[in-house]
Amino acid sequence: MIKLFISIVCFLSLFLQSNAQSENFSTLECLYIHKYVSDTTAVEMSMNGEFDGGDSAYIYTEYFILSCGGPVSEFRSFDRMIADSALSYNEYSDLFSGNSYNLKSGSRLRIYKDVNNITTIQPISFDWFRIVENIPDFGWEVCDEWKNVAGYNARMARCSFRGREYIVWFTSEIPISEGPWKFTGLPGLIVEVCDVECEYYYRLISLRRKNTQIEFLNENMLDLSQEKFNKRLRMYIEDVVRYMSMTYSGPISYADKDGNPIDPESLKKVMKFDFEEIVF
Repeated sequence: MIKLFISIVCFLSLFLQSNAQSENFSTLECLYIHKYVSDTTAVEMSMNGEFDGGDSAYIYTEYFILSCGGPVSEFRSFDRMIADSALSYNEYSDLFSGNSYNLKSGSRLRIYKDVNNITTIQPISFDWFRIVENIPDFGWEVCDEWKNVAGYNARMARCSFRGREYIVWFTSEIPISEGPWKFTGLPGLIVEVCDVECEYYYRLISLRRKNTQIEFLNENMLDLSQEKFNKRLRMYIEDVVRYMSMTYSGPISYADKDGNPIDPESLKKVMKFDFEEIVF
């Protein structure tokens, strides 16, 4: 009888775990192009994400996949997803529909949204960090302006979020309250985003119906606020030697491919852009 009871408990436990995992699905895959200015002193970008003067090499371009339409959404780099998995570009080529594509290493950023929270997962060096926050109130102001984006009739909305003013376009033709990055809360899918300084840009390229199981990243993670994470990341970008020495307890020496020592001062950088989130 005891063995039977234990077997039933184990079966129910596995069933409930499997059922919980099966709830993390999406029904829609949305492909976005993302651009940001990596040196605001060297290049200008337009509200349409186009090169508008200076050195175009400082406009970084990457593709992201938004899986949504279920209880949880996931936003992650398409480039990284292809580079890190056994998937091939051909499995997603229909999403590009004539757009050129060159594989890059891609960002390791992942953003998950559910009805209550946004969970951002991102590494710095060898460490992974998790940022969990409530879904913010973007304070959307819906405007009476319309345009066509990716074949959809889209309406303008504006918001202010953590130090940036954004103009976005959403379509009620796709009645899913979702969007790229952390954006959400409008009565339809967000299909285009640009901050008024024209430093960050997202645009829907295409979408398709597809049932996808969303799997959360399985890594040991440190929990931080977004503000503290940004401070760490800034230090890592500007002074990697100092960051590594402070994080991993001890002086670190660097050498080139021939074994010659590198002066730590030569590795220091000056960030010529700011993060998407500035004010907390």
